[in-house]
Amino acid sequence: GSFSRTFEKGAYVFKEGDPVDAFFVITSGACEVRVAGPDGKERLIATLGAGDFFGETGLLEGRSVRAASVFATAPLEVLAIDRKVFNEVASVHNSSALSTSMRERAEARQRARLLKVFENMSVSLSQRRRFGKGAVVYQQGSPAQLFYIVNEGELEMSVNKPDGGSVRVKTLRPGD
Repeated sequence: GSFSRTFEKGAYVFKEGDPVDAFFVITSGACEVRVAGPDGKERLIATLGAGDFFGETGLLEGRSVRAASVFATAPLEVLAIDRKVFNEVASVHNSSALSTSMRERAEARQRARLLKVFENMSVSLSQRRRFGKGAVVYQQGSPAQLFYIVNEGELEMSVNKPDGGSVRVKTLRPGD
């Protein structure tokens, strides 16, 4: 179901490592999304206010624990929507405008948050890779050794079928 919750300024809605159990829509107040850096200090990823939402990533990705912390920077009121209701609304099998919009906004926000994390990291030019049209960046079944983010251009993501054919899954764009 869904229910309203309030948090005092300075309180955590949840912390990194807490169970993923709900999605939250801010009805009033403000909060920050933070992740632990390599030094253990929390780093600011996003500042959110009334009308914004958070907590969708863990649910959409099927994770069991939170990958970020959310901290109230002012008295905060949220509408919490539990996993069951969220999954019904956001299901890829639900083609409603609300479901489609929610998935698209969640993906765009996740890309923006990820880019914010990497802004804080120094990525040297020697770590960047350029691939020409038609090049295979990663082959299904190969060991995963690197983490890729599309900086410019587009990538077609596909998976191999047992019969040897492939199925296009998604087009990846900058930020993905």
